[in-house]
Amino acid sequence: MRDSIPGPQDHDLSRRQSLNQLSHPGAQGPFLLSSGSVCLSWPAGPSAAGAGGAGWCVRVCTSCRSVSSSPFPSSQCTNGHLMCAGCFIHLLADARLKEEQATCPNCRCEISKSLCCRNLAVEKAVSELPSECGFCLRQFPRSLLERHQKEECQDRVTQCKYKRIGCPWHGPFHELTVHEAACAHPTKTGNELMEILDEMDQSHRKEMQLYNSIFSLLSFEKIGYTVLSPKLVYASICHNCV
Repeated sequence: MRDSIPGPQDHDLSRRQSLNQLSHPGAQGPFLLSSGSVCLSWPAGPSAAGAGGAGWCVRVCTSCRSVSSSPFPSSQCTNGHLMCAGCFIHLLADARLKEEQATCPNCRCEISKSLCCRNLAVEKAVSELPSECGFCLRQFPRSLLERHQKEECQDRVTQCKYKRIGCPWHGPFHELTVHEAACAHPTKTGNELMEILDEMDQSHRKEMQLYNSIFSLLSFEKIGYTVLSPKLVYASICHNCV
């Protein structure tokens, strides 16, 4: 009867066997562990080019609990907890608006650009993880994905070379040559092109006005905010009515 009850050693052995199975090249990933780490491994093949079929155990962001796909470097606090670039900037900005000291979401130690540092080992491991192209849906290492999407992918979205004279076409790169050969904008008259350019200038001026107004708002040294109670607002309105 005693042999049928698993003890602490049996649980440790089972846990080690599970971790070994996760790190095996034939296992599928990623797997998020309770410790805040993510074990990643994939079978060797064309989609694992540059990865060598090996697996990594990579710490994830302590704030959003995901592996960062941002091209900007991640940061870690003095206790080694990682934060992706987006979460790190958000934590600093939120603390500045509240006039508080930014802290690590995990251990609550103080964080700042001077106190935190990069983790090159994690950045290297993350750059080799497979990631899916948003256009052709093929798998590439993250270090090669940006170049593939900008220069190599035949399904990437592109625009006609005559867009500067008003052509609105945009579509997959492999259809670009056929469209440009049949595009009607190069054959338009001078008056037609002038009307198109005037409309584009007006649209550009509106966009610049919106940009300048937003930029001027964000340029204030401090942004204050006040939380009003609905009851107080209602009482104030009623008093003004009387």
